[in-house]
Amino acid sequence: MLPAESLGWMAGALTLLTFSMRSMVALRVTALAANVVFIAYGAAAGITPVLVLHLLLLPCNALRLAQLCRACKDCRPENEPGDAGA
Repeated sequence: MLPAESLGWMAGALTLLTFSMRSMVALRVTALAANVVFIAYGAAAGITPVLVLHLLLLPCNALRLAQLCRACKDCRPENEPGDAGA
């Protein structure tokens, strides 16, 4: 198996794995990993549509993950047990 082909299989497996995630954070992190591997695959195999697609999806997934993390911080009570301010 060629190295580029291995990258393609790994990227596909990561994409398939995203569909089994129960939390949105895990889904976005796995999707980001899949995007990175698909970018490497597209570049190594010279498949421009795959490369461009995942170059566009990478910042989308990163933005959504950042928004999700910000929203999680906003939902926490200000004085949780164990906080310095409590």
